[in-house]
Amino acid sequence: MSSLFLRTNTISQPLGLANSVQILCEKLQQNKIVGLGEAHWFPSVFEYWQNLVLHDDVLDVCQDIALEAGNLRFQKEVNDYINGCQNTTERHIHNMLMASIVFPVWLAPYYLDFFRTVRQRNERRKQQGKSLVRLHVMEPEFLWRDIRSKVDYLKVNGSRDEAFFRYVEQHFVKANKSVIAIMGARHLLNITQKFKQHNFAQLCRQHFPNTLFTVWPHIFKQPMLDGLVEEIEEHSQGVIISTRSSRIESLDFSEICPMPQMEEDSIPLPKQVDACLLVKGVGRVMQWDTTRLSSVDVYDILHRAQFLNDKQQQLIHRMIQG
Repeated sequence: MSSLFLRTNTISQPLGLANSVQILCEKLQQNKIVGLGEAHWFPSVFEYWQNLVLHDDVLDVCQDIALEAGNLRFQKEVNDYINGCQNTTERHIHNMLMASIVFPVWLAPYYLDFFRTVRQRNERRKQQGKSLVRLHVMEPEFLWRDIRSKVDYLKVNGSRDEAFFRYVEQHFVKANKSVIAIMGARHLLNITQKFKQHNFAQLCRQHFPNTLFTVWPHIFKQPMLDGLVEEIEEHSQGVIISTRSSRIESLDFSEICPMPQMEEDSIPLPKQVDACLLVKGVGRVMQWDTTRLSSVDVYDILHRAQFLNDKQQQLIHRMIQG
């Protein structure tokens, strides 16, 4: 582990995006799978990840970004869109996101904006003669018309971590290539809730030890982490800090994320994830893209909603009712 990463033991050094860029580049140069944990409906977290993974220094090391968001059936449309194909528009990306098994999440406006930003970045990289960014959508291929019951829904939804793992295994681990994977942070925990299937991180640790580097986003109130956020340099929005840092290594995971019925009663933070992302002004923003909703078949969406969990069903009804 580099001295750069260990310097986060004290926040006396200037810390910000540049520090995170160097940490990420170091891991990618080691052909690591870098798992960046996302908190859905927390735009400041996703914005930080977007700025980080699309930083020129990071893209000089790794151009592959794998996403939880999106149905693998639409990979060609994703490729065409981000590579500037004039016949492939934002409508195709919207359709891809709506074809996801957890489609309500991707109605937050910053997801579509991410694809738009990658398309713009690739246009610039083309002009510079640089390798283009490649986005990989990893959700298993399926058709909503084949979902006829709650059992059908749960089968597809429950297969997502296995699909994420198999995709990364086939395209990156076996090819000895690095990749940045952006997904819901719970997919990246080493220890999960009781009775849960193995998640992406557990499958990686089981089959390919020491290949995964994970970052958990700090979104719950915790005095020590909140204090560290205040120490981040004024012009920076956030920083990655190792869970082996003397400042936070003594924390229990339950102190930064109250998650019930875990497999173990007490889980030291370093045992759960490799690092934490501290972001200024983090907060949940339940704002969705109303222009995208206006173009969907309401009856089709309500039909799909019956298979979702209660919270997602309520969200869909709120969205439709305006």
